[in-house]
Amino acid sequence: QALAKIGVPIVRTITGDGIFEGANAMWVDRKTVILATSSRTNRSGYEQVEYELKRMGVQEILHMQIPYSNIHIDGILNFASHDVVMVHAQQVPYDICYALKRKGIKILEAPSTKEVVETLGCNFVAIKPGLVVQPAGNPLCREMLEKNGIKVIPVEMSEFLKGRGADHCATAFLKRG
Repeated sequence: QALAKIGVPIVRTITGDGIFEGANAMWVDRKTVILATSSRTNRSGYEQVEYELKRMGVQEILHMQIPYSNIHIDGILNFASHDVVMVHAQQVPYDICYALKRKGIKILEAPSTKEVVETLGCNFVAIKPGLVVQPAGNPLCREMLEKNGIKVIPVEMSEFLKGRGADHCATAFLKRG
């Protein structure tokens, strides 16, 4: 209701037994979306969102099953630019990585499981292509991003980390440019 009051269009409300959290959808490009099921998104919610995306012209929906130990895409896969993505390779299905590679996207495998799990090294926000804000305390993930041409702005997120969230969890885009 608050978003509708300020003019944000409500495309659809998930109904029935559907459950869907927005962090289980990630745009790859204007015609491709990764859509996930997890403990926070069931098949009914997934199918309702899938239907709307197709209705809006999305041509390719990549299904991703989030492993039980995670809840959203952004903790294990995140775009640093249009053509660079960082993944927690132990948790992202092969089919997703293969589909991204076919699109010419460079896959960076997060070099530290500890950073991905404890300090959410993949949970960054791209301010613009090639510039990300990342939780501080991820030196190995930061180094890998920087070696691949991504500028990183580290931000102290220790209070968010206590709730198992970080930069990407604390933000959302309202309009994709």
